[in-house]
Amino acid sequence: MKHLKIMKHMALGFLVFGFMIVLNNADASAATKVWDGGGGADTNFSNPLNWADDTIPSNSDDLEFPAPTSSSYTATRNIVSDIGKITVLPGPTNNFNVNIVTVGTFFVLGSNSGGIEVADHQSLIISGSASDKLRFTGSVSTPIKGGIDSDITFSLPVDYSAGPLDFNSTTAISSISELPKITFANKLQRDQAGRLLTANLDSVHVELAEGNASLDVNTINVNNAILEASNVSAFGPGSGDINLHNSQLRLSGGSQFFIDKFVKIDGNLFGRTTNLAGYEAITTSGVAANFTGGVVLESDVVFNPNLGTITISGYLLGNFLISVSEPMPINRYLIINAISNTSKLPNGKYGVVVANAVYDDSQSDVDLYVREGNAVIVNGERRNVTLEKNATLKGRGKLADVTMKDGSHIAPGNSPGCLNTGDTVFAASSSFDIEIGGNIVCSEYDQLKVTGTVNLNNAGLNVNLLSNFKPNKGDQFIILDNDNTDAITGIFRDLPEGSHMTAAGVTFKISYTGGDGNDIILTVESIEESGSSAPGAPNTGMRLLSTKPLLTLAVTTVSAGVLFMLAYRYSFAGKK
Repeated sequence: MKHLKIMKHMALGFLVFGFMIVLNNADASAATKVWDGGGGADTNFSNPLNWADDTIPSNSDDLEFPAPTSSSYTATRNIVSDIGKITVLPGPTNNFNVNIVTVGTFFVLGSNSGGIEVADHQSLIISGSASDKLRFTGSVSTPIKGGIDSDITFSLPVDYSAGPLDFNSTTAISSISELPKITFANKLQRDQAGRLLTANLDSVHVELAEGNASLDVNTINVNNAILEASNVSAFGPGSGDINLHNSQLRLSGGSQFFIDKFVKIDGNLFGRTTNLAGYEAITTSGVAANFTGGVVLESDVVFNPNLGTITISGYLLGNFLISVSEPMPINRYLIINAISNTSKLPNGKYGVVVANAVYDDSQSDVDLYVREGNAVIVNGERRNVTLEKNATLKGRGKLADVTMKDGSHIAPGNSPGCLNTGDTVFAASSSFDIEIGGNIVCSEYDQLKVTGTVNLNNAGLNVNLLSNFKPNKGDQFIILDNDNTDAITGIFRDLPEGSHMTAAGVTFKISYTGGDGNDIILTVESIEESGSSAPGAPNTGMRLLSTKPLLTLAVTTVSAGVLFMLAYRYSFAGKK
């Protein structure tokens, strides 16, 4: 028994020793190989003269390639060894490339230290024939990292395994020109059944440039980055989200995208809120896009349907505003036909979600949304109009329904004039601004012509008399012409039927049942006198005395007493 125990312990010792030797050899076999291109015209990996230590790479070795200094160079991968990591080293800023051409399937071991890394301002192109491919086999992560203004292009098919896929920058990025660009110019797909859980983009520009390139993963996280695709199935079907945080989804090509994932948006690219050209959260170029799954807003954002209409036909959630960047080509729109819409932008078809603008053209199927604090003039034709807080609508045009938010204004005409609308709903703290400079409607005083319903909601009424215009008593001004026989709903603030208001010394009486029985009319009741304009005698105070008898008696009594006293003193002085 004692000998048996000794033998077991010895056997265990041999096993431990053997594993240690294997592990030690494995560590020793993994090395970093630096390319020096000493093999001249023979650019094969298999030529030991191309490596700084004159030995060819072994399985799992990391490869380093110096930055080109005077021209691009090529390295041809013709050995079967797997590669741990590929690095393009720092060097001068130039327009040269490191070109790695593979013959046969090219493996990159995707351990935590694996993947690809390219230094600032450097370029790496990995290419091969149609039958060749690059395969990422990492089970934990396969990071692909680029420095400032670097460029990584995969022009051969790429397979990925378990993942997740991580695309990162090696340094902080603050502008579009600095983003490292990672381009898949050929097929990108998973090499086995099922889907990855996540793909992570952080401060990079990833382009799926070929028709078969696809990030078919459950969740795509995009942080301060651009995700660009020209493949209509680039993001895979169904479940999962595309999460855009201070990022941009850029869609291009000649077909129509149907994106059935939920797209969650928090901010425009790099969080820009002003000078948005190029920094919009979603942009299309030569392609229409339909978000059939839904869009979730977590901040106000800007879309740019540059050369392709953007449609939201799924859900639109989040109490935030989608704006459309300007200028925008004709016949390109943002169409919201959401199943459920909790955003600040109502369902509709928008040519431009406007700031300050003048619209003289006619597009009766296009809606307008006037952003907070801005003003628009519509002299042409538009469909429904929404006025955000403190926005103003002017003009002589024709509109469908008008919805006003708190603090907004309707001011018909171009000082003055008539504006035509459909159903018109005022907000409690909105205002109806009227200018009166004469007795002729549309040319000398403002009027809102409503074909539909009117709800005043206790809004304010502001009347301004132009050029010191003084109407005559009894003059009437129809400031709101309501069609048909439907009554006005509500009143203006503090102005019930038959009450009075004064503007520039003119007192008006208001009626909501004027004209043909349902129009709003102001009738001049009185005009404040400003005094006679004819010259007269100087004002010596006699007018005041003539109108105040008690004051007159007091003045005359005092005056008489003074005169008696003076007379007595004079008489007394004469006797002496």
